[in-house]
Amino acid sequence: MKRKILFIGTRPVLPMKDGRTVLINQYCSVFASRLGCDVFYACFGLKEQQPSYFSKVYSLTEPGFTEQVWHAFWQAVIRRKWPLQACAVYSRKAQKELDAAVAEIKPDIIICDMIRTAPYLHGRYEGQCRKILDMDDLLSKRYERQAGQKNADDNALGQLQERLPRLVTEMVARLHMMKRLLRMEAGLMKKYERTEAKEFDRVFFCSPTDAVQYNAYAEKKALCVHTAVDADYFGERAAENYRENVIGYLGNIDISANKDSLLYLAERIMPALLAKNPALRLLVIGNCSPRTYGQFQKYDFMDFTFRVEDIRSYVKSCMAVVVPLLYGSGIKIKIIESMAMGVPVITNRYGTEGLDVSNFEQLIECAEDCEYVDAVMQLYGNAALRKRIAQNAERYVRDYHSMRTCEKELKKLIE
Repeated sequence: MKRKILFIGTRPVLPMKDGRTVLINQYCSVFASRLGCDVFYACFGLKEQQPSYFSKVYSLTEPGFTEQVWHAFWQAVIRRKWPLQACAVYSRKAQKELDAAVAEIKPDIIICDMIRTAPYLHGRYEGQCRKILDMDDLLSKRYERQAGQKNADDNALGQLQERLPRLVTEMVARLHMMKRLLRMEAGLMKKYERTEAKEFDRVFFCSPTDAVQYNAYAEKKALCVHTAVDADYFGERAAENYRENVIGYLGNIDISANKDSLLYLAERIMPALLAKNPALRLLVIGNCSPRTYGQFQKYDFMDFTFRVEDIRSYVKSCMAVVVPLLYGSGIKIKIIESMAMGVPVITNRYGTEGLDVSNFEQLIECAEDCEYVDAVMQLYGNAALRKRIAQNAERYVRDYHSMRTCEKELKKLIE
């Protein structure tokens, strides 16, 4: 008899606009197509057809602003129990809709998309099914690092920004409250991450580093399901016809971490690179709204693809992909994808966190701005070095981040 899995998300899988929806699609497709499960999906904001591997999709009612404010006041400020992310997505009406869906499906397993949807399972469905939390990464660690940055605008709120009125996020930015808000969220999240270990049967992360750290206080309930990519798809057509004067940046620029990383690249690294090679261009590959694009128009060395259906030809046209991450945690899918495409990646310790790689073997890790410049210039004109790193990177992805590895780890998770 097929296992029935209900996956609770906050957004539709399609269109896949960011790394999170890519991962949810990956997990659910493996459950359905490779492990033979019946997969059901419940989320907010359903507007278009979702993948055919879902047995059924359920639309949830989003919380209203008044309900969000009440939960933030009561659960976050007064009780100090929920992080703001959970306050922003919990809806009493959606809870009733989920209860009805569970009664209809009778799932063997329910999986929550990150910690923000965890309250929907609090004290519910005990004995009816197994409860699994897809933590993705340690958000408390991400927010602590983010709060330590010099600047933080309203994009720092992440998906929370999408769920609050524009007036609220603008007021937070104008009053310079963002750093305090991030520190508050980091503290709430750290406490919440620990309490959730008791609510769920299993927890999984995309990074082994986060899983090991979490197991120190979570009764060893956590395992790692490595971020995976389709190595055959991304490896199609070797990246031999790259343009030597082009380096790339891959990611959705409307996401705070990507925008801040790109600004750092433009302001701190590109001037020194252009001094050595004035012909150098920076190709930005990924979604970018007009509002965000306006912040980069002054940099005449940048070219933007905006949203494209197939990123492969753009990434493979670059001599290297440069990713100077300023904060974050977990494994970055854009780094794995670039490696799978045979394009050398130049990043830092946040970019290599959770990866079993060596410097100048599978990628290049930098600690200082000048090291990014040196790395690009070492690759420039050195086809042999570039090819060696690219081939090592492709081999590494196939060994550690293939769909086969993902299938094996997800199978272990649900058995």
